[in-house]
Amino acid sequence: MQFNGLDLKIISSKEYEEELKSVSDIPVWIDPISIRIYENKEIIKILLDNKPLAYYVVPFYYKDGKKWAERKYRYFAYLSPFFVKKCPNKKRKEAIYLIFNYIFSNYDYMYMPLHPSFTEIAAIQGMGAFMESRHTHVLRNVMNLDELDSKLRNNIKSASKKLKITIDYDPSKFDFDIAIHGTKEEQECRKKNALNLLKHHKAIIFTGYYEGKPIIGNMVTFDNEWVYGLHAWQIDKVPRGSGPYIIYSISKWASEKKGLKYFDFEGSVMQSIDNYFCNFNAEQIIYPYIHFGKTKKELDELIEISRNIDGRLFKWKRI
Repeated sequence: MQFNGLDLKIISSKEYEEELKSVSDIPVWIDPISIRIYENKEIIKILLDNKPLAYYVVPFYYKDGKKWAERKYRYFAYLSPFFVKKCPNKKRKEAIYLIFNYIFSNYDYMYMPLHPSFTEIAAIQGMGAFMESRHTHVLRNVMNLDELDSKLRNNIKSASKKLKITIDYDPSKFDFDIAIHGTKEEQECRKKNALNLLKHHKAIIFTGYYEGKPIIGNMVTFDNEWVYGLHAWQIDKVPRGSGPYIIYSISKWASEKKGLKYFDFEGSVMQSIDNYFCNFNAEQIIYPYIHFGKTKKELDELIEISRNIDGRLFKWKRI
């Protein structure tokens, strides 16, 4: 498949892994090790002058005879095309057009979140897809306690005196049963993903101990620039400020120990979670979510599904 000097090819996982060996700064959500979790996937390669320009991994499954470009389960926050070298904006837009022209021609539906750094919205919208604007909460560098509400700041300081935080890759220290919800299959698959990331040191666990016992834990995944929230658990009763203190500890580790630039809390469209994240005074950043259906009816169905996500809507009244 060709367009304006660009070539599109479908490659195998083995080819993808081999070709990216010499590439640095690979986002964790498209890393060859990370994408092993997708049982069914197509890997798109875009070439410019017979040299690799971009890649995109498209997980898929079939439902009622229809082919869906979608993650079966939420393994990572995002899944965007990855450019391995810079090119003029026009050529970048053409590459995105070629990628999604292929997808929209060969799939019945697409429902996929793109990274906040993805900017080629017009190329996709022009083909009839609806690009929903969602947002996430992102900290740049260490959380500034002085910018927090005094109550939250005091709670974090209180928890810091009571909890001991450990940081390691040992999955036995993480309570997956509390952290991961959903069907049995979903729980097993998402745990499998977490174990794979821990094994290859692409995720890490923060555990809070109180009086010698583990009471709370967070798992994050990371690459060369970003750290992303992945899973979290805690027992019913914990010292005040335990959750915020873990988040503060992650931001401190990410910035001071790893030199990472961004800590992405991961959403959320759920009002209760979003309200909680707002307390940390992080930057709210927009990211696009693709909705594509081959007919208007199918597209409208996707939009309605997104609109009615549990916990998204709340009752309001005119003030």
